[in-house]
Amino acid sequence: MALVKFVVFHPWRASAILVVGFVLGVGSFYAYQVTSALEVVAVEDFNPDQARAAIERGAEVLSQPPITVLEFDDEPAYDLDAELRRIEEQSATAEDDTNPFNLAAFGEPIDDSVFDSYMLVGTDASGFLADTIILGLQPTSGSAPIMVSLPRDLFVWNECRQTFTRLNSGLGGCSSVASGFELLAIMVEDYTGIPVDHLARVDFSGFSRIVDAMGGISVCVDNPRRDLKSHLLIETTGCQRVGGEVALAWVRSRHPEERINGE
Repeated sequence: MALVKFVVFHPWRASAILVVGFVLGVGSFYAYQVTSALEVVAVEDFNPDQARAAIERGAEVLSQPPITVLEFDDEPAYDLDAELRRIEEQSATAEDDTNPFNLAAFGEPIDDSVFDSYMLVGTDASGFLADTIILGLQPTSGSAPIMVSLPRDLFVWNECRQTFTRLNSGLGGCSSVASGFELLAIMVEDYTGIPVDHLARVDFSGFSRIVDAMGGISVCVDNPRRDLKSHLLIETTGCQRVGGEVALAWVRSRHPEERINGE
């Protein structure tokens, strides 16, 4: 009875309370969804600095042919053909079978205090193949964050093998001294010069659950689209909200087909 009187005599207050309650309820629901998704995330040890120290001590490092470092002149007018001829001449006169490489393959070291860095790795179901490697940087100065995608087939220095390998081969780790993600972080650090502070890994099912927990994503198409290999099927044109299953098929699509004028 008292509640009815309050609503009758204080309609604006009752309306405000109702709106606030609705907002809090919806917010709590989404917070619960996100928290539930995070609770199933596996936690693993990640210490690239410790792993690098172990590798540098020579613990179970794979033996490789010696490396000859060739200094490249930093001139405004760079003559690539002349540089290649010089490399061939120097390699021909070398006493041993060495692998020359350019010092520019290593990034200039950046102080760890400049960025809070996050390495985001999207893996397949096995966890040993990286489909996506993204380096996220949050400047400590308060500037806007930066994100850059690193090609998985990029050839970079592999500290464990002491030679150049594809970036995603780092997921193989370095025997018992560095996990796959620690070695991958070391390879990213050597290439960019930026220390990796944090790691986040997500597989296909995790990606789908995260999209669902966040309420889906918007996908826009001009024509109906499908991809038989990624199981993508979008029959409605324009922008639409899709769930995790369609979002996963969308980002994995490599062989899309569109239906235009009935064909």
